[in-house]
Amino acid sequence: MDQRGLTLADLAQEHIDDWIVGATSQRRYLIRYFLKWTTSRRLTHELTVPSIPSQEPQNPLDEDDRWPLLQRCLTDDALPTDVRAASEITLLFGPSTERLCHLTPEQPTLGDEHAHLMLGRHPVLLPPRLAGLLRHLAEQPQLRPQLS
Repeated sequence: MDQRGLTLADLAQEHIDDWIVGATSQRRYLIRYFLKWTTSRRLTHELTVPSIPSQEPQNPLDEDDRWPLLQRCLTDDALPTDVRAASEITLLFGPSTERLCHLTPEQPTLGDEHAHLMLGRHPVLLPPRLAGLLRHLAEQPQLRPQLS
């Protein structure tokens, strides 16, 4: 808007479309919430921002590649515990990276006999070794820097 000398009242759908196409971050789609707010206060006309396009894997792993990676995560103590646990969850259950990053300490239920992880609305039974890694993480939480 600044570059084009526009006010909120001047903003048109073509400006939004141009901006979305030219932006480089997925965050550009978050403008939808701001525009809903401006529309509700009659600061702009009704403007549409498309949903974030789905992010399908470019080259999904085949079974021959998946199992050796899983075996390494299960047995390689040289890898950090949180990396091993996150990799195992991804290789076994396939949640998106974003969803994985938002897991909370309350989501795994670590019982004496069985452990479950809430992925969405349904608990998933965890293999014993993965449950052990999650128990270890729960007992010794480590602060890791966030990537931005």
